[in-house]
Amino acid sequence: SSKAIYEKGIESIPSESVCYPAKLAHGHIEALIEKGIKYIFYPSLAYERKEFDTANNHYNCPVVTSYPEVIRNNVDNL
Repeated sequence: SSKAIYEKGIESIPSESVCYPAKLAHGHIEALIEKGIKYIFYPSLAYERKEFDTANNHYNCPVVTSYPEVIRNNVDNL
């Protein structure tokens, strides 16, 4: 990741309040499209496997869970 990657996707970011990693995802998707990648597998994972017995839950951040939909609806090149 780099500032250049971030800037590739800046036009398709729907909210300034979303976290930087989510914003960065837009640039990575655009970079893949520029490389001619035809298919991008971006799963929506609400729940992860239990890694630690002491952990209270194993749910992903709601932003992470919904971000494949955000990308699909906001990146015009898809």
